[in-house]
Amino acid sequence: MSWTALTQSDIENRLTDGEMVAVTTAAVKTGQTAAAIIAAAIASTTGEIRGYVAASSKNILGEAGTIPGELEGAALAMIRRYLYTRLPGTSKLLDENRRKETEDAINLLRDVAAGKFAIV
Repeated sequence: MSWTALTQSDIENRLTDGEMVAVTTAAVKTGQTAAAIIAAAIASTTGEIRGYVAASSKNILGEAGTIPGELEGAALAMIRRYLYTRLPGTSKLLDENRRKETEDAINLLRDVAAGKFAIV
């Protein structure tokens, strides 16, 4: 698969409209926008995923700001966690199924770092 840069549209496709509004409007600082909140989530998660990928000498990093296509689902689960836990009260959106999805994503990333999951 190819390396890709996550976009706000990717996040919007993963969250419901109500969830998107909740995580981008609660306790927003003066001048802070939904786009800036999403961009911060993408940047943080992209960096974290690239760190897991780089941990294995078997992997070669793609262009800065991108992640392997194989890890897009994991990235979106982690972005959801980032957004849902950014403020008190919004973490209630992180139900048991979504916690499990995040746990699975982190386990996959650990496998990538250990060279047990190949990046093509």
